[in-house]
Amino acid sequence: MGDSQPQAFSVRIVSIDHYMAPPIPGFDVSYSSFHGGKVNEVPVIRIYGSTPAGQKTCLHVHHKLKYEWNR
Repeated sequence: MGDSQPQAFSVRIVSIDHYMAPPIPGFDVSYSSFHGGKVNEVPVIRIYGSTPAGQKTCLHVHHKLKYEWNR
């Protein structure tokens, strides 16, 4: 436990898509100051892939807009 390095989660990406879903209360943004009202749907990015150990993965990424990609 002396290792202060955070563990990384590595995924080889096979496919990426997105879908719109109702916001999860207390987790997703539920109000838009831009539109001045309640948000009915939020974008969720879905990443399909596998880990270095060969485990299949499907990640649902919240809090990122469709046009915002992280490296």
